[in-house]
Amino acid sequence: MIAISLLMYFWYWAYKVIKKSKETITSQHAQLQILNNANENLIYSLSHDIKEPLLGVLLLLQKLKIEDPFLSQASAALENQVNAVNIIVNNLLQNKINNNGPDSNCNLQEINETIDSVIKSLNYSIKEKNITINNKLQDQIQDITLKISKQKLYLILLNVISNSIKHSDDFQSIDIFSENNSILLRDYGKGIAKDILARIADNKMVPQTGKAVSGSTGLGLYLIKNLLQDTDVKMTIQNADGRGTIVAIG
Repeated sequence: MIAISLLMYFWYWAYKVIKKSKETITSQHAQLQILNNANENLIYSLSHDIKEPLLGVLLLLQKLKIEDPFLSQASAALENQVNAVNIIVNNLLQNKINNNGPDSNCNLQEINETIDSVIKSLNYSIKEKNITINNKLQDQIQDITLKISKQKLYLILLNVISNSIKHSDDFQSIDIFSENNSILLRDYGKGIAKDILARIADNKMVPQTGKAVSGSTGLGLYLIKNLLQDTDVKMTIQNADGRGTIVAIG
């Protein structure tokens, strides 16, 4: 009886220790997940809070016509420094993207939240050119599901919408709507040259000038290609009938 009692006692003690260890591991895992999510959100938030004023500085520098040689040299040096910071931020974002886990689904509500965040980030460029963003997804009833994380979708839409703004004339509009479980963005700008469209269709790199321009994020088609590489989401670009460009993401 004594032996059985001791065995029962040690069994109960071992059970309590194992249970406590599992609870501790579960709690620590939950805390790590919370910290990881907070870290991820902080990186994206800070990165884009930094990028938007940088774009504003570059825009102002490009508009300045400085005849004084010393000021002109100082302006060029400042523009180079801003571009260097922009590259660092892009690298930070790229590193975070490469270390992200499997993508989750993004529903209509999350897509609209992401679009709102992008519009907020590009507010300076939108106001600068008096562009109207018509997000018709806000009134849509039928749900859309994209198998991609909100962070990746944010960066893709940030690049696409900023390019639409860049190539649109003042007081034009950009329409965002849905067809066949895809997001479509249509601008009424200059469109894309046929040779560049062909290179995009062939999945070839489009040469970049390296010069920052109003509304440009510096992420480019290469980043979008990397973002979509391990997802089921595709992006197509074509010139719209009449004028402008249509980008489909889905």
